[in-house]
Amino acid sequence: MSEIAMHHHLVSTIRPDRFTESLIKRPATNLDELRNRATKFMQIEELTDYHKSVRSKNGGDKGREKDKGN
Repeated sequence: MSEIAMHHHLVSTIRPDRFTESLIKRPATNLDELRNRATKFMQIEELTDYHKSVRSKNGGDKGREKDKGN
């Protein structure tokens, strides 16, 4: 499969998000670059998910403390 065909197939089959936008704006020139960029975006997504879970956990604890005080 040619690089152009592979790129088109990849972009058309993955969910639209910042990674897809990045590939559309600046296509990967080879598979190693694609893997590296995908890895970076996965790390960002995992970190974001972690921070969201910590915030929701801390927010939940604050709500419980208010209930105890009443």
